[in-house]
Amino acid sequence: MSVVFRANAIVTALAATLAVLALAGCGQTGPLYLPVVPPMPKPLPPESSSAPVGTALPAIQANSQN
Repeated sequence: MSVVFRANAIVTALAATLAVLALAGCGQTGPLYLPVVPPMPKPLPPESSSAPVGTALPAIQANSQN
């Protein structure tokens, strides 16, 4: 019976040592914190132009037909 308890104690001590090393060896220094995400920018207002909406489209289509 004492062999089982001794093996259990060795396994427990090994697991505790590995847990401490894994947590201590991560390289993080200072306090842990979540990153702060900046808010989304507001959408730009639509630009008003004096040109009609479809003026550039015929020029693009004329060049693609060549």
